Amino acid sequence: MTDTKLPRKRPPDDLAKAGTALWNSITRQYAFDAAEYVLLHMLCRTVDVLERINADLAEMGVTVAGSTGQPRTNPLLAEQREQIKIADQLVQSLALPVEGESHGQRRSGAAKAAAKTRKPPKMGGRVSRIAEMQRGIG
Repeated sequence: MTDTKLPRKRPPDDLAKAGTALWNSITRQYAFDAAEYVLLHMLCRTVDVLERINADLAEMGVTVAGSTGQPRTNPLLAEQREQIKIADQLVQSLALPVEGESHGQRRSGAAKAAAKTRKPPKMGGRVSRIAEMQRGIG
């Protein structure tokens, strides 16, 4: 990934609004190689899935009726959690810079552990940076 200004690649046609906004925001700031574009596409699709899950949860609520009518946790919550994990892994694979970095870097397990002892950045790291980009802040 480089910060050079190259012609931006159009967002893939299968992206919804949230994924397209994220694609445009990120590609406005960074240039990628072919493999990184694949990762970015997967990240944007994951963001679209999360948007659909969030909309369904807003409509259905966090509890649903079980097979005998008893209240139970909505299974979409587990899927939401899994999609967030996938998004985090894709963001890490893209090695987008976090606040205070000029260039992103892939972090080893030891570096991740060390980062947990550091004071968290004001903006909350990569995932919140992605959310900011999605909203057009970053």
